[in-house]
Amino acid sequence: MGLDSFRDLRDSVYSVWGKGKRFADHGGQLDISDGLYCVHDPARKRTQETEQRVEGNMMKNPLEVLQIMDDIRAKTLIYFESFSQEQLDWRPPQGKEEGAWSLGEVFMHLAIDEIYLREMIAKPLLEGVKPPDGITFLPPPPPYGTAKNVIQYWFNRARLGTKIYFDNWPNKANMALVHEGGLREMNGLEWFEGYAGHEAFHHQQIEALIAQLG
Repeated sequence: MGLDSFRDLRDSVYSVWGKGKRFADHGGQLDISDGLYCVHDPARKRTQETEQRVEGNMMKNPLEVLQIMDDIRAKTLIYFESFSQEQLDWRPPQGKEEGAWSLGEVFMHLAIDEIYLREMIAKPLLEGVKPPDGITFLPPPPPYGTAKNVIQYWFNRARLGTKIYFDNWPNKANMALVHEGGLREMNGLEWFEGYAGHEAFHHQQIEALIAQLG
């Protein structure tokens, strides 16, 4: 996939999450005014959303969503594989007091978040289990200084678990049940697709760190 094609894909996936409230991204790197994180659009009636979800008119099918996730992950791994351990551990000097993330922390965040969103939000919804309101899109913070081979292991295990779930997609998956989680209301499949948009958005953070590395 060429860079222009990837950017088109990234922009299209952003639309899953919509326009959002002003929000300082975890890691102190990005100030999001109209990007990944969003609030529910009151103009869309909940009953209409539910009916359309049940009819399958508001989403891609699971295989399409998994392909989007894999396309974006391929780009993430191109970034990741190019860095040394020293580069992964480097933090912008001006951001230390603000908790700015290193590249390694960004990559660990993406791996942790895939498992977190899959196990705590997406799968329960598809199983008909509504997560408590206190379960939000924010996973635990990533550790600093994780070895490169350990980050790779996290990436591999996180995606393997997702692929196993998609390969055994439940015949009676609940597409009507939704959860807001600090964003807008989405069903389980939409949370998977939204995770892909989240990962793609962090590519901007990675590129900004690369520029500072020189």
